Order: sequence, then structure tokens, then C-alpha cells
Amino acid sequence: MQHVDVIMYYLCKFCKYGLDNSARVTTTDPFFISWVVQIHDAWEANGKDESLISIHHEVAQYIRGDKILANTPWVDVDHVCILVNSSAAFHWFLVVFSIRKRCLYIYDSLNGYGVKHTNAVTSLVQKICRMIPLFLVATDYYALRKDIDWNTDVHYAGRPIGDPLVYGNRENIPQQCENSTDCGLYTCAFAEYVCRGDRNVSMSGLNAENLRLRFGALLWEYGKMKIDIESVSEDEASNQGGRSNRRVKE
Repeated sequence: MQHVDVIMYYLCKFCKYGLDNSARVTTTDPFFISWVVQIHDAWEANGKDESLISIHHEVAQYIRGDKILANTPWVDVDHVCILVNSSAAFHWFLVVFSIRKRCLYIYDSLNGYGVKHTNAVTSLVQKICRMIPLFLVATDYYALRKDIDWNTDVHYAGRPIGDPLVYGNRENIPQQCENSTDCGLYTCAFAEYVCRGDRNVSMSGLNAENLRLRFGALLWEYGKMKIDIESVSEDEASNQGGRSNRRVKE
């Protein structure tokens, strides 16, 4: 998990600070899905008690731009790359929340890999579908987002804003070999495409071995740079975040 987390953090920084990046995107960390599952299951067990959907909950903190390093408030982006790990399927995959389309797009490098796999992926995605709209309402997201007319936009008009999101699979994306353990690698590669503004991943655009070498080299170079310049930056998460009050070497 550590390498996936580090790569997603670098992508998050690229989205926030990259001078050549015009895509309005941010990412989550591997713990976001755990908070979603936790609150969803509590909400469902308590008869869908919406008093549990608090602005102080961790999911709300992510939405406001708190909780993780280099986070960006969701009000300032159009897409959110959600990193998902399924313990049931022993598998990483990416979910992209397209805010303007009110849709979750699933980027799965083992798409359709048997009923058990599909059910495990779908179960997690459906929990995201239910929780995100409730937390967007709780955080007053729709009032803050002035660039979208929620009353006339085709994806929002005529439906309660707290209704579950729609979702679907991105078809014809690169697939890992069945016996490989490259799901984390592909998930990071999919996220990089989205963070660079290309949500239609080419089938010929990914090669597992090349990606492994490339990501490894990038991590090594970044680590070497931190040692060479011995620079330290303040934690960019707010004091409410899980990594707050901590200094990290950059």
C-alpha cells in the first residue's frame, strides 16, 4: 500500500501545483474508502439516520480540502480520483467522481473477472455512490459551487441532490495479466492519465514492465532530491486532518 499511497500523493501535488496542468482534479489517499465504508455501514445499520452525516466526519474533511497533504477542496475541482482497495477481492482499482456529470467511473484492470470480483467492486462503489451526495449536502457544497446551475444542469435537474450517484465501468481500458499482482500499478497509471486531463485511456498506452521501471525511477529520483536538498515543508493538511501537526521532508 505504501508505494501506491506515495504515488497518489505525488499526483495530488501535481494536480495542485503543476504549472503545465489545467485539469481540475484532486485525489484521495487509501484511507478514504475505509471512512466511506465505516460511515455507510453505521448509517445503514441505524435506519439511514442522516444525523450521522456530520460536517466533522472524516469524509467531510476530505471534501473541504482537509485531512491529507496537498489536498484541494472539492469545490475547486471537476474530478476526484478515489483510490479503492477491496480486501474481498484483494485488488486495487480507481473510481473517478465526475462532479459535473454526477457519475462515478470505474477504472478496473480486472474488469469482469468473475462474479465474486465484480460483486466486491460493485459493493464498494455503491457505498461511495450513497455517501458522497449526503456529505456534499452536509458540507453545503452545492451552495458554494457557483459555476454550475444545479436547477437546470441536465445531470442534476429534476432529482434530489442527496440521491445516490450513477456509476459505470470505463470500457476498453488496459487490463493486467490474470495471474499478476499489478493492480496497484495500473490503478496509479489510470490516475495519472486522469490527473493529466486524459480520461480516455488508450489500450496501447500502458505496459506493466515499463510502468514499473518508470514509477520506480521517479520515486528514487524524488527520494534522492529530498536527501540532496534537505528541505522540509509544513504539513499542508489542516489541524483537523489525520496527518496534521506533522512535518514531512519534501
